Amino acid sequence: MTYDDSYLDSPNAKAVSLTMPLTHETYKSGNLFPFFDGLIPEGWLLNVVERNWKIDGKDRFGLLLAACRDCIGDVYIIAEDNKYVYITKRVDRIKNKMKAMEDFCQLSGRPTADKYKGSYESCSKIIKNFSKNVGIDISEFYYRLLFCFITGNSDMHLKNFSLIESKPGSRVFGLSEAYDLLPVTIILPEDQEQTALTLNGKKKNIRKKDFHALASSLEVTSKTSDVLTKRLISLEKKFIETTQDSMLPKEMQTTFIELMDSRIAIFK
Repeated sequence: MTYDDSYLDSPNAKAVSLTMPLTHETYKSGNLFPFFDGLIPEGWLLNVVERNWKIDGKDRFGLLLAACRDCIGDVYIIAEDNKYVYITKRVDRIKNKMKAMEDFCQLSGRPTADKYKGSYESCSKIIKNFSKNVGIDISEFYYRLLFCFITGNSDMHLKNFSLIESKPGSRVFGLSEAYDLLPVTIILPEDQEQTALTLNGKKKNIRKKDFHALASSLEVTSKTSDVLTKRLISLEKKFIETTQDSMLPKEMQTTFIELMDSRIAIFK
């Protein structure tokens, strides 16, 4: 990939990605660059694209052209005939202005297929490298991991954390709002892993000491770790009430509450 010379000469020029700074040099890769690969939809949306446009799932560049006319962040992918119309509204849009947004898979230089590779400890390096408010974002990241563990969300992979601009065009980045917060453990009980990435070197049998080790690695103080943990534990009654008021089937409600009780007990 090469930035156009006239674009580089523009006073408003900005990098496509935090991992691909402005330069006259050519970026080279044997595969689609992770930033662009990360723009391609997943799951059922990917199936729709493959079926409607009859594109092979292995043709990542073809998928990029077909499905990323208006995608995450402030990037447009446009084919020469300008016929592609896939559009989705996300938190990276403010009226008609776009905020740049990149997930941790893109920022770590990994293709989407590698979103389950890595550790939560290594995610802190991304925050430290690119976030404006490192301390706040690291603490929030730790808090989300605690919440996800307690609520059985075992699918918080690299694409489920992102950095986003504070406002369109600012190039000041911070941790985005949380998304994809699902109790995967009760939906897919056959999956015995408790986390999507390794936490203190493992994905199963996570204990209190593992979160202490994680906090230490993230440079979250013991005091902050304890405060965040106690805050979540104090919400146990609220979690139960919310679950009982939800549209979940009664049997699944019971399973979910029992799961949360067992996970919270680990921290008491």
